[in-house]
Amino acid sequence: MNFVIYSDFNGVYNITPSSNTTRARIATHNSEILSHKTQINWNPESVQLISQLLSTGCFDSIWHTTWNDGANICKVAEIMGLADLSQHSPANFDVQTKGYKAWTRWKADYIIDHQQHNPRPFVWIDDKAPQFWEDHVRGNTLAPSLVIQPNSHNGLELKHIIRILDWAKEHLNWTSRKSGI
Repeated sequence: MNFVIYSDFNGVYNITPSSNTTRARIATHNSEILSHKTQINWNPESVQLISQLLSTGCFDSIWHTTWNDGANICKVAEIMGLADLSQHSPANFDVQTKGYKAWTRWKADYIIDHQQHNPRPFVWIDDKAPQFWEDHVRGNTLAPSLVIQPNSHNGLELKHIIRILDWAKEHLNWTSRKSGI
């Protein structure tokens, strides 16, 4: 039984470069996508690290982002070199909603529903939603969970990947028990 990673895109991979990004010595790559008005800034090192993590075969990854609307994430993932991450949750957000809390409720609801049908240890990587919904998700799921809430200027970093690996090692017994090994 694999661990699952629910990962947002903005603030995790698509970062907002700032002086904070520069101080952390994070190199970003800017790509123009979908149209001349849409650009992403991403850290190639983070993409390479998550790619290596996912290549172990121990993790299933689900894009858990509003970029899933219209399947835009597939094109973005291909540009970044993460085309293997084609699995994605439905983006059930209400475009009329104001504020991050209401805008991100669908993410919590999806994780809870997905875990009820397929309970397994999971990692939720998101720069905004967990600050509103972490307790709700943890209170309505049974599997061990880890929440990574990166700074939106730096996105996913090496320290986060190390934390995911350490956490996964601690919970290998849970997955073995559940799969009857």
